[in-house]
Amino acid sequence: NTCKDQTTWNWGDICFYTLHTIHNDWRRMGMTLNWEDSAIVQLDAAFGAVNALQEMLFCPQKNALSILPALPARLSHGRATGLVFPGGTLDLAWADDGGVTVTVHAHQPLDLALLLCGEMRTQIRLSANAQQTWSFNRT
Repeated sequence: NTCKDQTTWNWGDICFYTLHTIHNDWRRMGMTLNWEDSAIVQLDAAFGAVNALQEMLFCPQKNALSILPALPARLSHGRATGLVFPGGTLDLAWADDGGVTVTVHAHQPLDLALLLCGEMRTQIRLSANAQQTWSFNRT
């Protein structure tokens, strides 16, 4: 095996599609996926407050980006930049009046549905290193 093949294999074993990690207890530290011997510990869940907030703002899926799927009422306006998903990053801004602006920066070719508050809004089709901005209304 080449180093790249081995690294890809290891990342595939420890990462979900959303890049959350899972851990096997190869150092015998009590963190394991083998629940027959001990409780499951998922470090991203234990220390994932930032990720929980991120997933309120956007949630990458295999063939879609879901924007503002669970926006709390307290966050009636705001912005976030550089949010990472497999294949690119996005910048997001939302306003009190319901306006939403999404900019997607493709790091590789993308063909994804863009969902806003659970509703299909557009299809993202971008080549590598391209970007595009969309404006929508949440209401």
